Amino acid sequence: MTSYNSRSRRLTKGGLITSLLVASTLLVMSATLSPAHALALYSFTQTQQGLVKQDTLTTGDTSYWTFSGSAVLQGAPTTYSEDAQGLHLGIKAAVSGQWAGYYAVSPDTSAYLFHAVLTLPSTTISDTAPNAQFNTGLYVQTAPLPKINYVTCSGAVNPFGYYWGVWLASGNPNQATTITPLWFMWMNNQPLTRDCTIITNGNNLLKVYLDGTPVFSSTTMNLNIPPPFDSFLEVQTTSAAQMLSSTYTDYYATTSGTVTVASAPLSSKVTIEDTSGKVLASASTDSNGNAVLNVEKLHMPLQGYIRSYGLDLLGGSVMTATTSSPVTIWGGDSYAATLGPSLAPGTVASAPTNAPSSSAGTSSSPLSADTVTPTAGQSLSSASATLPTQISPTASPDALGVTDVVTTTTTDTAGLVTQPSSVVDLPYAFALRLTPWSSSLFFS
Repeated sequence: MTSYNSRSRRLTKGGLITSLLVASTLLVMSATLSPAHALALYSFTQTQQGLVKQDTLTTGDTSYWTFSGSAVLQGAPTTYSEDAQGLHLGIKAAVSGQWAGYYAVSPDTSAYLFHAVLTLPSTTISDTAPNAQFNTGLYVQTAPLPKINYVTCSGAVNPFGYYWGVWLASGNPNQATTITPLWFMWMNNQPLTRDCTIITNGNNLLKVYLDGTPVFSSTTMNLNIPPPFDSFLEVQTTSAAQMLSSTYTDYYATTSGTVTVASAPLSSKVTIEDTSGKVLASASTDSNGNAVLNVEKLHMPLQGYIRSYGLDLLGGSVMTATTSSPVTIWGGDSYAATLGPSLAPGTVASAPTNAPSSSAGTSSSPLSADTVTPTAGQSLSSASATLPTQISPTASPDALGVTDVVTTTTTDTAGLVTQPSSVVDLPYAFALRLTPWSSSLFFS
Protein backbone atom coordinates (compact mmCIF):
# COMPACT_ATOMS: atom_id res chain seq x y z
CA MET A 1 0.00 0.00 0.00
CA THR A 2 2.81 2.38 0.87
CA SER A 3 4.52 1.61 -2.41
CA TYR A 4 1.28 2.28 -4.32
CA ASN A 5 0.72 5.67 -2.67
CA SER A 6 4.31 6.62 -3.27
CA ARG A 7 3.98 5.82 -6.95
CA SER A 8 0.70 7.71 -7.20
CA ARG A 9 2.41 10.94 -6.11
CA ARG A 10 5.33 10.51 -8.51
CA LEU A 11 5.28 11.91 -12.06
CA THR A 12 7.30 10.35 -14.85
CA LYS A 13 9.08 12.57 -17.31
CA GLY A 14 6.32 11.90 -19.80
CA GLY A 15 3.65 12.67 -17.21
CA LEU A 16 5.33 15.97 -16.34
CA ILE A 17 5.39 16.99 -19.99
CA THR A 18 1.74 16.03 -20.35
CA SER A 19 0.77 18.08 -17.28
CA LEU A 20 2.60 21.13 -18.60
CA LEU A 21 0.88 20.76 -21.94
CA VAL A 22 -2.55 20.54 -20.24
CA ALA A 23 -1.84 23.63 -18.15
CA SER A 24 -0.60 25.55 -21.19
CA THR A 25 -3.64 24.46 -23.19
CA LEU A 26 -6.01 25.68 -20.46
CA LEU A 27 -4.25 29.05 -20.32
CA VAL A 28 -4.40 29.42 -24.08
CA MET A 29 -8.06 28.41 -24.09
CA SER A 30 -8.91 30.91 -21.40
CA ALA A 31 -7.27 33.66 -23.41
CA THR A 32 -8.84 32.75 -26.75
CA LEU A 33 -12.38 31.63 -25.95
CA SER A 34 -15.18 33.55 -27.61
CA PRO A 35 -17.03 36.32 -25.73
CA ALA A 36 -19.84 33.88 -24.99
CA HIS A 37 -17.68 31.67 -22.77
CA ALA A 38 -14.56 32.12 -20.67
CA LEU A 39 -12.79 29.25 -18.94
CA ALA A 40 -11.41 29.92 -15.45
CA LEU A 41 -9.33 27.45 -13.46
CA TYR A 42 -11.07 28.30 -10.16
CA SER A 43 -14.68 28.80 -9.10
CA PHE A 44 -15.95 31.28 -6.49
CA THR A 45 -18.66 29.97 -4.18
CA GLN A 46 -20.41 31.74 -1.31
CA THR A 47 -19.34 30.79 2.21
CA GLN A 48 -21.17 33.41 4.29
CA GLN A 49 -24.25 35.58 3.83
CA GLY A 50 -24.17 39.24 4.86
CA LEU A 51 -27.84 40.13 4.51
CA VAL A 52 -29.62 40.51 7.84
CA LYS A 53 -32.94 41.93 6.64
CA GLN A 54 -34.43 43.25 3.43
CA ASP A 55 -37.86 44.89 3.31
CA THR A 56 -38.95 46.85 0.25
CA LEU A 57 -41.70 48.38 2.42
CA THR A 58 -44.06 48.03 -0.55
CA THR A 59 -45.64 44.60 0.01
CA GLY A 60 -48.23 45.48 2.65
CA ASP A 61 -46.60 43.10 5.16
CA THR A 62 -45.48 45.09 8.23
CA SER A 63 -45.02 42.11 10.56
CA TYR A 64 -41.28 42.74 10.96
CA TRP A 65 -41.88 46.15 12.55
CA THR A 66 -43.36 47.28 15.86
CA PHE A 67 -45.26 50.58 15.80
CA SER A 68 -45.32 52.91 18.79
CA GLY A 69 -44.04 56.24 20.08
CA SER A 70 -44.68 59.11 22.44
CA ALA A 71 -47.71 60.08 20.35
CA VAL A 72 -49.47 56.93 21.56
CA LEU A 73 -49.19 57.94 25.23
CA GLN A 74 -50.13 61.54 24.44
CA GLY A 75 -53.21 60.53 22.49
CA ALA A 76 -51.89 62.34 19.42
CA PRO A 77 -53.38 61.24 16.08
CA THR A 78 -51.18 58.83 14.11
CA THR A 79 -51.52 56.72 10.99
CA TYR A 80 -49.55 53.99 9.28
CA SER A 81 -50.09 52.03 6.10
CA GLU A 82 -48.07 50.25 3.46
CA ASP A 83 -48.78 50.01 -0.24
CA ALA A 84 -46.92 49.89 -3.54
CA GLN A 85 -45.57 53.41 -2.92
CA GLY A 86 -44.03 52.57 0.45
CA LEU A 87 -44.56 52.63 4.21
CA HIS A 88 -46.44 55.77 5.26
CA LEU A 89 -46.18 57.14 8.80
CA GLY A 90 -48.39 60.09 9.73
CA ILE A 91 -48.57 62.22 12.86
CA LYS A 92 -50.28 65.31 14.29
CA ALA A 93 -49.32 66.81 17.64
CA ALA A 94 -51.92 66.68 20.41
CA VAL A 95 -50.91 70.16 21.55
CA SER A 96 -49.26 72.82 19.37
CA GLY A 97 -45.59 73.14 20.24
CA GLN A 98 -45.41 69.78 22.05
CA TRP A 99 -43.23 67.17 20.38
CA ALA A 100 -44.88 63.88 19.46
CA GLY A 101 -43.17 60.94 17.78
CA TYR A 102 -44.37 57.83 15.99
CA TYR A 103 -42.13 55.08 14.65
CA ALA A 104 -41.63 51.63 13.21
CA VAL A 105 -38.80 49.84 15.04
CA SER A 106 -36.95 46.67 14.06
CA PRO A 107 -36.05 43.81 16.39
CA ASP A 108 -32.52 43.78 17.81
CA THR A 109 -30.19 43.18 14.89
CA SER A 110 -26.61 42.10 14.25
CA ALA A 111 -26.33 44.45 11.26
CA TYR A 112 -23.73 47.22 10.99
CA LEU A 113 -25.00 48.81 7.76
CA PHE A 114 -28.52 50.26 7.49
CA HIS A 115 -30.26 51.72 4.46
CA ALA A 116 -33.62 53.31 3.69
CA VAL A 117 -35.13 55.87 1.35
CA LEU A 118 -36.89 58.76 3.16
CA THR A 119 -39.31 61.35 1.79
CA LEU A 120 -40.32 64.72 3.24
CA PRO A 121 -43.92 65.75 2.52
CA SER A 122 -43.16 69.22 1.09
CA THR A 123 -40.69 72.12 1.00
CA THR A 124 -42.66 74.02 3.68
CA ILE A 125 -45.60 73.39 5.99
CA SER A 126 -48.66 75.63 6.25
CA ASP A 127 -48.71 75.78 10.05
CA THR A 128 -47.34 79.21 10.94
CA ALA A 129 -47.03 78.59 14.66
CA PRO A 130 -43.59 79.75 15.91
CA ASN A 131 -42.48 76.24 16.84
CA ALA A 132 -44.09 74.32 13.96
CA GLN A 133 -41.80 71.55 12.76
CA PHE A 134 -41.90 68.09 11.21
CA ASN A 135 -39.04 65.64 10.70
CA THR A 136 -38.43 62.16 9.37
CA GLY A 137 -35.40 59.95 9.87
CA LEU A 138 -33.61 56.64 9.85
CA TYR A 139 -32.17 56.03 13.34
CA VAL A 140 -29.63 53.47 14.53
CA GLN A 141 -29.88 53.17 18.30
CA THR A 142 -28.25 51.03 20.97
CA ALA A 143 -30.39 48.18 22.25
CA PRO A 144 -28.52 46.94 25.38
CA LEU A 145 -28.06 50.31 27.11
CA PRO A 146 -31.03 51.90 28.89
CA LYS A 147 -30.23 55.17 27.15
CA ILE A 148 -31.45 57.07 24.11
CA ASN A 149 -28.10 56.94 22.27
CA TYR A 150 -28.32 56.98 18.49
CA VAL A 151 -27.16 58.35 15.17
CA THR A 152 -29.66 59.53 12.57
CA CYS A 153 -29.87 60.59 8.97
CA SER A 154 -32.92 62.83 8.81
CA GLY A 155 -34.79 65.61 7.06
CA ALA A 156 -37.02 68.32 8.52
CA VAL A 157 -39.44 70.96 7.27
CA ASN A 158 -40.97 74.06 8.89
CA PRO A 159 -42.87 77.13 7.62
CA PHE A 160 -39.67 78.61 6.17
CA GLY A 161 -38.13 75.66 4.34
CA TYR A 162 -36.46 72.29 4.79
CA TYR A 163 -33.09 70.70 5.42
CA TRP A 164 -31.23 67.40 5.72
CA GLY A 165 -28.65 66.46 8.31
CA VAL A 166 -26.72 63.84 10.25
CA TRP A 167 -26.94 63.96 14.04
CA LEU A 168 -25.43 62.13 16.99
CA ALA A 169 -27.34 61.95 20.27
CA SER A 170 -26.93 60.61 23.78
CA GLY A 171 -29.31 60.71 26.67
CA ASN A 172 -31.08 59.01 29.55
CA PRO A 173 -33.74 56.31 29.47
CA ASN A 174 -36.43 58.87 28.58
CA GLN A 175 -34.93 61.21 26.01
CA ALA A 176 -31.80 62.47 24.29
CA THR A 177 -30.11 65.17 26.33
CA THR A 178 -27.22 65.99 24.00
CA ILE A 179 -27.67 66.36 20.23
CA THR A 180 -24.60 67.04 18.10
CA PRO A 181 -24.88 67.95 14.41
CA LEU A 182 -22.30 66.19 12.25
CA TRP A 183 -23.47 67.41 8.85
CA PHE A 184 -26.19 69.84 7.80
CA MET A 185 -27.54 71.46 4.64
CA TRP A 186 -30.37 73.98 4.40
CA MET A 187 -32.44 73.57 1.20
CA ASN A 188 -29.94 74.33 -1.62
CA ASN A 189 -32.21 72.55 -4.11
CA GLN A 190 -31.86 69.26 -2.28
CA PRO A 191 -34.44 66.64 -3.25
CA LEU A 192 -37.27 65.85 -0.86
CA THR A 193 -36.48 62.14 -1.24
CA ARG A 194 -33.04 60.97 -0.09
CA ASP A 195 -31.30 57.61 -0.13
CA CYS A 196 -29.66 57.21 3.29
CA THR A 197 -26.99 54.69 4.37
CA ILE A 198 -25.56 54.53 7.91
CA ILE A 199 -22.55 52.34 8.73
CA THR A 200 -21.35 52.07 12.32
CA ASN A 201 -19.83 49.70 14.83
CA GLY A 202 -21.29 51.75 17.69
CA ASN A 203 -17.83 52.50 19.03
CA ASN A 204 -15.44 54.54 16.90
CA LEU A 205 -16.63 54.13 13.31
CA LEU A 206 -19.39 56.14 11.69
CA LYS A 207 -19.99 56.67 7.97
CA VAL A 208 -23.08 58.22 6.41
CA TYR A 209 -23.99 58.39 2.72
CA LEU A 210 -26.77 60.42 1.12
CA ASP A 211 -27.70 59.28 -2.38
CA GLY A 212 -24.43 57.33 -2.56
CA THR A 213 -22.31 60.38 -1.68
CA PRO A 214 -20.35 60.36 1.59
CA VAL A 215 -21.33 63.27 3.85
CA PHE A 216 -19.62 62.17 7.06
CA SER A 217 -16.89 59.68 7.94
CA SER A 218 -14.73 59.09 11.00
CA THR A 219 -12.92 56.21 12.68
CA THR A 220 -12.13 58.16 15.85
CA MET A 221 -15.58 58.71 17.32
CA ASN A 222 -16.68 58.02 20.88
CA LEU A 223 -20.20 56.92 20.02
CA ASN A 224 -21.23 54.89 23.08
CA ILE A 225 -23.85 53.07 20.99
CA PRO A 226 -22.93 49.43 21.65
CA PRO A 227 -24.58 46.75 19.49
CA PRO A 228 -26.89 45.02 18.94
CA PHE A 229 -28.78 47.86 17.33
CA ASP A 230 -32.42 48.75 16.77
CA SER A 231 -33.28 50.67 13.62
CA PHE A 232 -36.12 53.19 13.66
CA LEU A 233 -38.13 54.76 10.88
CA GLU A 234 -39.68 57.70 12.68
CA VAL A 235 -41.70 60.87 12.20
CA GLN A 236 -41.94 63.67 14.77
CA THR A 237 -43.83 66.95 14.86
CA THR A 238 -44.89 69.91 16.99
CA SER A 239 -47.66 70.91 14.58
CA ALA A 240 -51.25 70.43 15.75
CA ALA A 241 -52.67 72.16 12.67
CA GLN A 242 -52.33 69.32 10.18
CA MET A 243 -51.55 65.63 9.77
CA LEU A 244 -48.07 65.32 8.27
CA SER A 245 -46.56 62.12 6.91
CA SER A 246 -43.38 60.63 5.49
CA THR A 247 -42.91 57.70 3.11
CA TYR A 248 -40.19 55.05 3.46
CA THR A 249 -39.00 52.45 0.97
CA ASP A 250 -36.10 50.09 0.27
CA TYR A 251 -34.96 49.14 3.77
CA TYR A 252 -32.10 46.72 4.16
CA ALA A 253 -29.51 45.88 6.80
CA THR A 254 -26.27 43.95 6.33
CA THR A 255 -23.38 42.85 8.53
CA SER A 256 -20.91 45.20 6.80
CA GLY A 257 -20.22 47.28 3.72
CA THR A 258 -17.62 44.95 2.24
CA VAL A 259 -17.44 41.65 0.38
CA THR A 260 -14.57 39.31 1.28
CA VAL A 261 -12.93 36.78 -1.01
CA ALA A 262 -10.63 34.02 0.25
CA SER A 263 -8.15 31.64 -1.40
CA ALA A 264 -8.08 33.44 -4.74
CA PRO A 265 -5.04 32.85 -6.97
CA LEU A 266 -2.12 34.87 -5.66
CA SER A 267 -1.25 38.23 -7.23
CA SER A 268 -4.77 38.55 -8.61
CA LYS A 269 -7.10 41.48 -9.03
CA VAL A 270 -10.55 40.54 -7.71
CA THR A 271 -13.57 42.33 -9.15
CA ILE A 272 -17.32 42.54 -8.79
CA GLU A 273 -18.77 43.02 -12.27
CA ASP A 274 -22.32 43.52 -13.41
CA THR A 275 -23.75 41.31 -16.13
CA SER A 276 -22.39 43.63 -18.83
CA GLY A 277 -18.84 43.37 -17.49
CA LYS A 278 -18.74 46.80 -15.84
CA VAL A 279 -16.51 46.78 -12.75
CA LEU A 280 -18.42 47.85 -9.65
CA ALA A 281 -15.67 47.24 -7.07
CA SER A 282 -12.20 45.75 -7.02
CA ALA A 283 -9.27 44.88 -4.77
CA SER A 284 -5.91 43.12 -5.03
CA THR A 285 -5.27 39.89 -3.17
CA ASP A 286 -2.89 39.80 -0.22
CA SER A 287 -0.14 37.23 0.25
CA ASN A 288 -2.74 34.63 1.25
CA GLY A 289 -5.02 35.18 -1.73
CA ASN A 290 -7.59 37.16 0.28
CA ALA A 291 -9.27 40.39 -0.85
CA VAL A 292 -11.80 42.84 0.61
CA LEU A 293 -14.04 44.78 -1.77
CA ASN A 294 -15.81 47.92 -0.55
CA VAL A 295 -19.44 48.14 -1.72
CA GLU A 296 -20.92 50.35 1.01
CA LYS A 297 -21.69 53.31 -1.27
CA LEU A 298 -23.38 51.11 -3.87
CA HIS A 299 -27.06 50.35 -3.83
CA MET A 300 -27.64 46.75 -2.83
CA PRO A 301 -28.14 44.07 -3.78
CA LEU A 302 -25.64 43.94 -6.60
CA GLN A 303 -26.28 41.51 -9.43
CA GLY A 304 -23.30 40.12 -11.27
CA TYR A 305 -20.10 38.08 -11.11
CA ILE A 306 -17.21 37.88 -8.70
CA ARG A 307 -14.03 37.32 -10.69
CA SER A 308 -10.27 37.42 -10.42
CA TYR A 309 -7.66 38.19 -13.06
CA GLY A 310 -3.98 37.33 -13.33
CA LEU A 311 -1.25 37.32 -15.96
CA ASP A 312 -1.07 34.73 -18.71
CA LEU A 313 2.14 33.26 -20.19
CA LEU A 314 2.43 36.16 -22.60
CA GLY A 315 2.05 38.85 -19.94
CA GLY A 316 -1.58 39.62 -20.75
CA SER A 317 -4.56 39.55 -18.40
CA VAL A 318 -6.56 36.36 -18.02
CA MET A 319 -9.52 35.39 -15.87
CA THR A 320 -8.42 32.95 -13.16
CA ALA A 321 -11.65 32.52 -11.16
CA THR A 322 -15.33 33.39 -11.43
CA THR A 323 -18.75 32.56 -10.08
CA SER A 324 -20.42 30.13 -12.46
CA SER A 325 -23.34 32.51 -13.04
CA PRO A 326 -24.52 35.96 -11.92
CA VAL A 327 -25.12 36.09 -8.17
CA THR A 328 -26.94 38.41 -5.76
CA ILE A 329 -24.35 40.24 -3.67
CA TRP A 330 -24.79 41.99 -0.30
CA GLY A 331 -22.33 43.69 2.00
CA GLY A 332 -20.96 41.12 4.42
CA ASP A 333 -21.01 38.28 1.90
CA SER A 334 -17.96 36.02 1.78
CA TYR A 335 -16.72 33.89 -1.11
CA ALA A 336 -13.91 31.39 -1.51
CA ALA A 337 -12.14 30.00 -4.56
CA THR A 338 -11.92 26.28 -5.18
CA LEU A 339 -9.92 24.54 -7.90
CA GLY A 340 -11.92 23.36 -10.86
CA PRO A 341 -12.68 24.93 -14.26
CA SER A 342 -15.76 27.12 -14.33
CA LEU A 343 -17.29 27.81 -17.71
CA ALA A 344 -18.66 31.32 -17.19
CA PRO A 345 -21.05 32.78 -19.74
CA GLY A 346 -21.21 36.41 -20.69
CA THR A 347 -17.65 37.72 -20.86
CA VAL A 348 -14.30 37.39 -22.54
CA ALA A 349 -11.34 36.07 -20.62
CA SER A 350 -9.30 39.26 -20.82
CA ALA A 351 -9.72 41.97 -18.21
CA PRO A 352 -12.65 44.38 -18.72
CA THR A 353 -11.95 47.58 -20.62
CA ASN A 354 -12.76 49.59 -17.52
CA ALA A 355 -10.08 47.76 -15.58
CA PRO A 356 -10.18 48.06 -11.80
CA SER A 357 -8.42 51.02 -10.28
CA SER A 358 -7.84 52.28 -6.76
CA SER A 359 -10.84 54.58 -7.10
CA ALA A 360 -13.14 51.56 -7.27
CA GLY A 361 -12.85 51.30 -3.53
CA THR A 362 -10.89 48.88 -1.42
CA SER A 363 -10.74 48.36 2.29
CA SER A 364 -8.51 46.44 4.63
CA SER A 365 -11.32 45.42 6.98
CA PRO A 366 -15.09 45.13 6.82
CA LEU A 367 -15.56 48.19 9.03
CA SER A 368 -12.73 50.47 7.97
CA ALA A 369 -13.48 53.97 6.76
CA ASP A 370 -12.02 56.42 4.28
CA THR A 371 -11.49 60.06 5.11
CA VAL A 372 -14.35 62.30 4.01
CA THR A 373 -14.39 66.05 4.42
CA PRO A 374 -17.72 67.87 3.91
CA THR A 375 -17.65 69.88 0.72
CA ALA A 376 -18.48 73.53 0.27
CA GLY A 377 -22.14 74.21 0.91
CA GLN A 378 -22.46 70.97 2.83
CA SER A 379 -20.53 71.58 6.03
CA LEU A 380 -21.82 73.03 9.26
CA SER A 381 -19.60 76.04 8.81
CA SER A 382 -21.37 76.96 5.57
CA ALA A 383 -24.93 76.36 6.76
CA SER A 384 -25.63 80.01 7.59
CA ALA A 385 -24.54 81.09 4.12
CA THR A 386 -27.34 79.07 2.55
CA LEU A 387 -30.13 80.56 4.66
CA PRO A 388 -32.64 82.75 2.82
CA THR A 389 -32.42 86.37 3.93
CA GLN A 390 -36.05 86.50 5.01
CA ILE A 391 -35.34 84.09 7.82
CA SER A 392 -31.94 85.31 8.93
CA PRO A 393 -31.32 85.43 12.69
CA THR A 394 -31.40 89.24 12.72
CA ALA A 395 -34.82 89.26 11.05
CA SER A 396 -36.41 86.80 13.42
CA PRO A 397 -34.08 85.35 16.09
CA ASP A 398 -36.76 83.17 17.67
CA ALA A 399 -37.91 81.69 14.39
CA LEU A 400 -34.47 81.20 13.01
CA GLY A 401 -31.52 80.50 14.99
CA VAL A 402 -29.99 78.17 12.48
CA THR A 403 -26.76 80.06 13.12
CA ASP A 404 -26.81 78.37 16.51
CA VAL A 405 -26.38 75.16 14.56
CA VAL A 406 -23.26 76.56 12.90
CA THR A 407 -20.39 75.32 15.00
CA THR A 408 -16.69 75.02 14.45
CA THR A 409 -15.62 71.59 13.29
CA THR A 410 -12.19 70.18 13.99
CA THR A 411 -10.08 67.50 12.42
CA ASP A 412 -8.13 64.86 14.22
CA THR A 413 -4.59 63.82 13.37
CA ALA A 414 -5.84 61.61 10.56
CA GLY A 415 -7.68 64.52 8.97
CA LEU A 416 -11.09 63.06 9.73
CA VAL A 417 -14.11 65.19 10.47
CA THR A 418 -15.04 65.12 14.14
CA GLN A 419 -18.04 66.34 16.05
CA PRO A 420 -18.16 69.98 17.17
CA SER A 421 -16.30 70.80 20.36
CA SER A 422 -19.38 72.13 22.11
CA VAL A 423 -22.88 70.77 22.52
CA VAL A 424 -25.42 72.49 20.31
CA ASP A 425 -28.66 73.59 21.92
CA LEU A 426 -30.89 73.97 18.90
CA PRO A 427 -33.45 76.81 19.03
CA TYR A 428 -37.10 75.88 18.66
CA ALA A 429 -37.69 76.68 15.01
CA PHE A 430 -34.78 74.44 14.05
CA ALA A 431 -34.57 72.36 17.19
CA LEU A 432 -35.21 68.79 16.16
CA ARG A 433 -36.21 66.50 18.95
CA LEU A 434 -34.39 63.82 17.05
CA THR A 435 -35.11 61.23 19.66
CA PRO A 436 -37.04 58.08 19.19
CA TRP A 437 -38.97 58.99 22.32
CA SER A 438 -40.36 55.63 21.84
CA SER A 439 -37.40 53.72 23.09
CA SER A 440 -38.38 54.40 26.67
CA LEU A 441 -42.06 54.03 25.83
CA PHE A 442 -41.74 50.82 23.90
CA PHE A 443 -44.71 48.49 23.80
CA SER A 444 -43.86 44.91 23.03
